[in-house]
Amino acid sequence: MLACFGLKTVRFLKAAKHSEQSVNPLKMMTNVEKMRIARAHSIGPTVVEWLEQAGYEMLEDFASETPENISFRVEIATGRARNQNAMTAYKNLIELAKSSQLQDRSN
Repeated sequence: MLACFGLKTVRFLKAAKHSEQSVNPLKMMTNVEKMRIARAHSIGPTVVEWLEQAGYEMLEDFASETPENISFRVEIATGRARNQNAMTAYKNLIELAKSSQLQDRSN
């Protein structure tokens, strides 16, 4: 099954397995949701972890968000300061979430 996802997914799953063992025992995101979120350009395992710490649970959570609001929530939850690369990644994530919603509605 992993062969169809590619190298980014394999790296992500390894990081997710490690983070489940060492970070927060009360995980809110499933591994499937983490993989869906990580499909957005510039979003990797570390950013997914920050998003989880900020209280996000599903890809659909981002469809009605703004990059500024996501950045603010991540900054509050993790202490990570805002930067332009993160804002670009959040824009990509929002677009992925919106396109996912459109696909779900058309099916």
